[in-house]
Amino acid sequence: YTVTITGVDLAGNSSEPVIIADVRFDAIAPVFADVKPDSGGYVNSTNLTYFLSETIASGTVIWESQMPELDAEQQYIVELEGDELSGGLHENMVFSNAPTLIDGAVYTVQLSGADAAENFSDTVMISHVTYDAEPPVVELFQPVAQSFIKSPNLSYILSEDLSKGVARWERT
Repeated sequence: YTVTITGVDLAGNSSEPVIIADVRFDAIAPVFADVKPDSGGYVNSTNLTYFLSETIASGTVIWESQMPELDAEQQYIVELEGDELSGGLHENMVFSNAPTLIDGAVYTVQLSGADAAENFSDTVMISHVTYDAEPPVVELFQPVAQSFIKSPNLSYILSEDLSKGVARWERT
């Protein structure tokens, strides 16, 4: 829009027009959508996936520890920068100000932002996100090397729950 303001005083004198060009009207708040990970999820990095309905002027991602006994820092605030603020899909976004989280800690993640017209997004909250950057340890007890067995049973211990595991028997 172009805004022009003029006035006439009580004596009938007209002011010079004041013209303001290139004014953009925006009354719609930005929206964060399709945010990943899901609540209750496990992550091994601070990367997130999100869709922004428009480019924003400022935004934050807050990682808040739900386990103060593990993570004394408690809260990590990431100010979004550059491409992190642009509208559209951000898949597995690596943040320039990514925090260093504590392995095994559980976090609540909050995303929020504001556009250039100071319309504020709703805060998106993802709860119970477990940060797990350590690989699992698998210990195999049975069978032992160079043994004879009559069934393919395995005896093993896992350091943590797995989402997938494979036991492969190969003839040598």
